[in-house]
Amino acid sequence: MSFIKYIIGILCVIGVSTASAASDATRLIGTWKGFANVSVIGVNEHHSTKVPEHINFIKTEITHVIEQAEGLNFSGYLTSSNRTEKFIGAMRPGMNSGVMVDEDGSLTFDILSDNVMVICYSHPPSLRKSGVAGCGEFKRQ
Repeated sequence: MSFIKYIIGILCVIGVSTASAASDATRLIGTWKGFANVSVIGVNEHHSTKVPEHINFIKTEITHVIEQAEGLNFSGYLTSSNRTEKFIGAMRPGMNSGVMVDEDGSLTFDILSDNVMVICYSHPPSLRKSGVAGCGEFKRQ
């Protein structure tokens, strides 16, 4: 009889873990706003730089909108004052960090709390007219 209780206990833990993971996967849905501290070389629309080969250090307001999530995957768009582009992403199994890609670069993120995450972005100069590296703290609105 104790073996049956043991199996039932294991199945309950698995069920709770699965339900918890499913609800955590959608916790990114929403609007996340913040400022990114960015290093830019060259011409870049998001950061209003216009001189090729020139290096700029800029603080840019960015909004990430995560519209849908399924399992460990999600999608949405990001907006600056000058441009909007779509992204896709995936969370690491621990559900506290992950990766995203947009039209020309990649982002990593770490969730600090339910309403705060750090997002870092980069793309090399060879992909477009600019190279970009930046990180910022983003808060759920």
